[in-house]
Amino acid sequence: MKNNMGAITLIGMTDTDEICGGFEAYNNLTEVIIHDGITEIGLEAFFGCSNLEKVSIAASVKHIGQGAFACCEKLSRIVVADDNQEYDSRNGCNAIIHTATNVLELGCKTTEVPVGVVAIGMGAFEDCRDLTQMILPEGVESIGYYVFQRCHSLGKVELPDSLEKIECSAFRQCCSLTEITIPKAVARIEACAFEGCRHLSVVTILGENVEIDNNTFSNCDKLAKISVPPGTVDYYRKKISEHADKVVALQN
Repeated sequence: MKNNMGAITLIGMTDTDEICGGFEAYNNLTEVIIHDGITEIGLEAFFGCSNLEKVSIAASVKHIGQGAFACCEKLSRIVVADDNQEYDSRNGCNAIIHTATNVLELGCKTTEVPVGVVAIGMGAFEDCRDLTQMILPEGVESIGYYVFQRCHSLGKVELPDSLEKIECSAFRQCCSLTEITIPKAVARIEACAFEGCRHLSVVTILGENVEIDNNTFSNCDKLAKISVPPGTVDYYRKKISEHADKVVALQN
């Protein structure tokens, strides 16, 4: 391990070396360079490195633990070696994508989600407080747990027609979000998905009989209108009972 002026270089000494964690205290860490020889980055290894800006992942890395770079709010550059067999950052997207499953596992404030990604993995953008917009391409089918939780500057979100599921707390406490359109293919919105979106005022649900869990829109104090397909108003008033008076039929 080499540490110099906020940058740290991790070099594997064997072909099974792991990074198990312990970097949470590196408050001045701005760059992590993981060289060949490192095969695994452990659970929450760099969690909460608040000044970390750039991460480089070598070809030898075969496993990245959940939350390895979670809550690194200044992260803006993510590079995976071209010859890595497990992960990629295709098209310079500034993200870590699991190549075999096409699940985006880590993003940052400059990420552009590429075509081909089918899911956004748990906590991929959590606490990315400088992320201002997210346009998900066609093909994305699910948004996982806590994906955009506490992305306080996220003001614009465009969801693709291919989207089928929004999981628990996906957009929780996105305080700058003012409106959202839920595509027709979405079958379920899980608990607290938009909880605490304090400035959310307009919600449009295009699908009929979407399963909506409890507290999905709790603490959305400025919610003024929830537009739903004609003939489904009663259904959604029961599902979103705390905002039942805001549910209206979509106008043709």
